[in-house]
Amino acid sequence: MPLHANHVWIAEAFFTPTEVDSILAIANKKDWDEGRIGDGRENDPDREETDSGAVNSEIRQSQVKWLMVPEMSKEFHDKLFSAVQYACGDNHWNWDFTNWENFQFTNYTAKPNLPKGDFYTWHTDAGPPTRSNYADGSIRKLSCTIQLSDPDDYEGGLFQWLEPTHTFDRIQLGQRTVGLDDMTKTAPFSAKTRGSIILFPSDVHHQVTPVTRGSRNSLVGWLLGQPYK
Repeated sequence: MPLHANHVWIAEAFFTPTEVDSILAIANKKDWDEGRIGDGRENDPDREETDSGAVNSEIRQSQVKWLMVPEMSKEFHDKLFSAVQYACGDNHWNWDFTNWENFQFTNYTAKPNLPKGDFYTWHTDAGPPTRSNYADGSIRKLSCTIQLSDPDDYEGGLFQWLEPTHTFDRIQLGQRTVGLDDMTKTAPFSAKTRGSIILFPSDVHHQVTPVTRGSRNSLVGWLLGQPYK
């Protein structure tokens, strides 16, 4: 489990309504695919190919579309890069990056006919740093999620992450278990504002809780780089 001084960076309404509408316009031209986990390799939780990976409703229940990097405007990339600069400066994430993977447009919707609404339980976006799915050996280093829905459009669908540092610091002699509640952090309500962005190291465990009403859209991305040295 990763240990970071700071686990997430959040900027409320970082993208303007017009910029959010531009993302939605690209997504509206795409077909839906079921949210999948991996592509059969344990170090690859979210590959961009829609015909790979496994559907497992015990771990993930959602719909996705893939937005290719070249489809996104220069203005979008410039704005996103500025968020990365702010986040890395504020949190001392002094890592080298190379490029973005294709972006995942994700929809989580309430499902009254199912035991629970769409969700994605605890996972990381990065696999072991010694393994890569790219010829140049690059790995996922930084993840982002951009809020595309109005907070009144849904209930549930909370973004949560684990901060184990202080919990591990308090482990007592002979203690064999730790509680998730002690480590679980939830993004503030302000992070649900349309256009808000959350950036975090890709090895941070995080989840999206079940949506209980309405529908939640977001854009997810992963910034690649060479393994840590």
